[in-house]
Amino acid sequence: MDPTRKRARTATPVLTESEVRNVSTDTISSSSMLSNTNQHLINEIEKLKTEIAKVQSQRKLDKLKAENDNKRLKRHIATLQQDADDANAIMEQIRQQSEADLDEMARKKTRASKLAEQWEQKYLQLCEDTGIEDDDEVGDSIGAANMEVLRNELAVARQRNVVLEEKVTFMEDEISELNEALVKSNERLSEAAAVADPVTESPEKDEELANLLSKAPPAVLTELNRTRIERDEAKCANRQLTRKIESLREQADQMVKYRELSQSASNKIDRLELELKKVRKERENLRVVSARWVEFRRDLVKHNLGSEVLVGKGDEDENFPPEISSLNRQYKNLENRIKELESQLSTVTVKNDMAQRQKTSLQQEKKELEDEISKLTLANKDLQNKNIKVEDEFKRMKSLEENWKRQVKNANDLLETYKMEEQLMNKNEGSSTLSSAAVESLERSLSATKEEVLLLKNQLESIKSEKDQSDQELDKLKEEHEKVRAKFIKLRDALFEEKAKVEKAEERALKAETLAGKGSYNEETTRVLHFQDNPTSRAIKEKYERQLEELKAELADLSAVTKGVTTPSNVVSDPALDAEKFSKRLKDQFRNQIALFREGVYIITGYKIDMSIDADPNSPRFIVRSMYAEHEDDQLNLLWRKDKHGKWRPSMDILDTELARRLSQDPAVFSYMKKFNSLPAFTASACLKFFENQTQM
Repeated sequence: MDPTRKRARTATPVLTESEVRNVSTDTISSSSMLSNTNQHLINEIEKLKTEIAKVQSQRKLDKLKAENDNKRLKRHIATLQQDADDANAIMEQIRQQSEADLDEMARKKTRASKLAEQWEQKYLQLCEDTGIEDDDEVGDSIGAANMEVLRNELAVARQRNVVLEEKVTFMEDEISELNEALVKSNERLSEAAAVADPVTESPEKDEELANLLSKAPPAVLTELNRTRIERDEAKCANRQLTRKIESLREQADQMVKYRELSQSASNKIDRLELELKKVRKERENLRVVSARWVEFRRDLVKHNLGSEVLVGKGDEDENFPPEISSLNRQYKNLENRIKELESQLSTVTVKNDMAQRQKTSLQQEKKELEDEISKLTLANKDLQNKNIKVEDEFKRMKSLEENWKRQVKNANDLLETYKMEEQLMNKNEGSSTLSSAAVESLERSLSATKEEVLLLKNQLESIKSEKDQSDQELDKLKEEHEKVRAKFIKLRDALFEEKAKVEKAEERALKAETLAGKGSYNEETTRVLHFQDNPTSRAIKEKYERQLEELKAELADLSAVTKGVTTPSNVVSDPALDAEKFSKRLKDQFRNQIALFREGVYIITGYKIDMSIDADPNSPRFIVRSMYAEHEDDQLNLLWRKDKHGKWRPSMDILDTELARRLSQDPAVFSYMKKFNSLPAFTASACLKFFENQTQM
């Protein structure tokens, strides 16, 4: 039920009751004067009272319903007012946001156009300088993500606009319904006013009732006044509702204006979107050019051909790309460097030729010394054989002398015996003639033996003198041999030094050729990117392999020539010299195997390991250097000790060095030693850290 209609119905019985009360009071007052109509009026009054009671009860119910409807209508109007305020605020925000978006899009468009002009100028300059052709097909997909984001934002804005339009439409419908309800309530009010005020509508009846009835009682007048006050309040509320409806209409009109503004903004957004597509297409083309420049810059930085392109210099031309200027500077530096390296290469080549000539002369001197050593060795062997023979003869003569001495002693003993017998026989008679003859014979044999002994002594003295002379000659030969050997050692050391110089010169020449071919870089500030398949390194490796094969062939020829010169077939080899050569060859082979093993360990593990036992042989110290270390002096010192049982410990102690202190501050590396006490894991983690610092994965 319409609340305005209920209110009108409520106001109608109130006015009728007050009029009836006036009529009843006038009837009662006139009953005393008109006796003939008294009974009839009393009956009418009773009927009117009954009707008034019914009307009052109905009026109370309608009044309660009207109050409830009024409160509900006020709450509904307040809600609509709040919604209208919210809609106004939202539309204001949308308007401000759309204006800000339009301004931002205008600014972006201006910046994009300026940037496009700048990149177009740079691109044209690049095309003129480097001859790069335009490629419209490259980079069509660049910026698709930004386009998609803007499209999503536009869709969200459009969806929000649709929601607001639906809300505005809904509010317009509600306002129209309120207008209709207001019109109906006005109609009901007018009807109620017509019913409640019968005096104004029928003045003749009013005059008749005024003549028939007396003045109404105070209660009826009070009720009538209260009803009129409520009617005025209802009219005031109606006027307020009318004003609110007018304001809501104005807000609806404003919403319509906002909707038209939003529609115009949407159309403007469509136009700007088309312009933005054009700008984006131009920007994508410029991005392709920029990406090429960035790639070109990265190639320059990667090949260390212009690290200064990242930092612009003040004396450069802004219209000239820094990469080109850096490349030109680097090219000039490389030309100067190549000239310097060529001059160094020529110097090293001259030194190498001189060293080769000196090496050839030293090899000839070595060959002559080896021939002289072989001759001296043969002479020494002859003298040694002679000395051995003389010593054997001397021993034989010495043994003969001892034999003769024993014979002489025996003869002397026999002579003494004969003399004693002679004395005994002289005492006896008849035996003197026989004893004297025996004594004479014995004396003659003794004298002959003495002469033979003297002769042997003379021979022994002569043999001793010959032996001394041969010993002196042997000493002289030994001294000459030592001198020749010392000279040979000096020449050999000089030859090794010259070989080392030649190797260093060749290394410098190769390094100069390498630097001239691919340039140089600072190892402390530059990281090297190692390619898996590098034609330059492959060519250098093949060149080294060819040179190695040539050197091996030359070494084999020299070894064959040396063997043919130093060990002829008609020369008897010295066992001591052969043993010394064999020991030397074993030492050289062992040294080469150790060097090969260390090189293999260095290549496999990345660590160059040296052992030092100068301080304590029972506690060797290992010096570990990594191939990926930042500095050449970065090293780890590991100490290997024995336990109390005299056995080597299963782990080593890390001594204090600068590298050890830096690694101890890295928990990811040093935790393998703290938690697990694992030296292999620690060294592997450190090697991986050095590799990550030096290279890019």
